[in-house]
Amino acid sequence: MSLAQSDALRLNRLVDKFCLDKGVPFFGYDEAHKCTKECAMLGSYPKYICVHSRKLHLCGRCHCRHGYSTSEGTFCMLTGNELYGPEENVSRVVVRDSFGASTRHWGEEITACGKRKRAQRQSTDFYQLFEKALRLFLCSEDRKSLYDYELARYETAVKRATKKECTGTMTLGAAAEVVRAVWQKHRLQCTLPLSNETRWISTLARKIYLFWKQTRVSMTRKSVPSLAAVALSLMAKPTGYVLKGVVYVKPSQIVAKHSVTDMQFGRFPGLTCRRMSIIVRELMKSLLTKDGQQRIIKPLDFGTV
Repeated sequence: MSLAQSDALRLNRLVDKFCLDKGVPFFGYDEAHKCTKECAMLGSYPKYICVHSRKLHLCGRCHCRHGYSTSEGTFCMLTGNELYGPEENVSRVVVRDSFGASTRHWGEEITACGKRKRAQRQSTDFYQLFEKALRLFLCSEDRKSLYDYELARYETAVKRATKKECTGTMTLGAAAEVVRAVWQKHRLQCTLPLSNETRWISTLARKIYLFWKQTRVSMTRKSVPSLAAVALSLMAKPTGYVLKGVVYVKPSQIVAKHSVTDMQFGRFPGLTCRRMSIIVRELMKSLLTKDGQQRIIKPLDFGTV
């Protein structure tokens, strides 16, 4: 498997669009650049491009050249994709021939390929579920209905104030002051929904998935919307999420601008404020060591976008 010319053109167009959106000069291929975990990667599995150098990266098992191993498996340093499962999925069963002699070479291991493939597929599935949940909260018709409700509530408040305070003939300045006072008191609690083509939602979904994977909070297909909602809620707070001096979630201005309030999350299907509160308590418990100290993990950070 390799990157065809059409793939290279498509990925380079993503970088061109990135430059236009960010207002930065167009740049060419940088052969001297060494990709690290700090690089921003555009594309979709398994084909990516580094926005800093336009170097192409083919991810996935047997193709990725940027893998690193942990106790939980082998992951791509650039994209975060799971390449192989944990070492416990390695079988040491000895296979013998018809004479009873081992068919294995010295030091060779027989890998349970099925388990590793399932682990990799499960990782991709969860990432896609997180992205689906974020698009529900930020781009969907349900989000638009919530915005329309907020707009109607604001218009009602303006009409009520107008009947009460606008007696006789008012100047334009006086009327504007009435509307301004209503705005300060009844400010809209959410903005217009984002376009479903918004690129950074995919990046945010991957970061949120990797954050929850570090914790001991149970991650199931049913719990993903609640986990995504809690992550958005914590990132939208001015201080993020800090416990006893340890930063776990950094505040994000872009998330705060487009997220909804904690109470409004309960208006989305299959989500309740009670469930979100339970997850926060589970998170607090999972971040403690056996002796009651705070665990140190990589914080959820989306402030650079």
